[in-house]
Amino acid sequence: MRHSSHMTPDPNGFKTSIENIMKRHMTNKMGLKNVNLTAVMKEFYSALIHYKVQQDSAFINVVLSVLLIEGLGRNLDVKDDILQDIIPYLR
Repeated sequence: MRHSSHMTPDPNGFKTSIENIMKRHMTNKMGLKNVNLTAVMKEFYSALIHYKVQQDSAFINVVLSVLLIEGLGRNLDVKDDILQDIIPYLR
């Protein structure tokens, strides 16, 4: 939330929503082959819209870069789990 230029009226609801998305899609080190990044990003951006959180372009560039790296990573080694590695940095 501190990277957003606009504070949501319900910051706790937004945080809970993001935690639920992460738990639903990133549990038990499932590996990249079992993670549907399109679904994760759709839910993430739906939460941004629902809670009226505006992100700056730098954040959007990071997200797009992660998606690009994930796509390349899947082609290199589907057992590698880059998303699991970046979760500590998202907190």
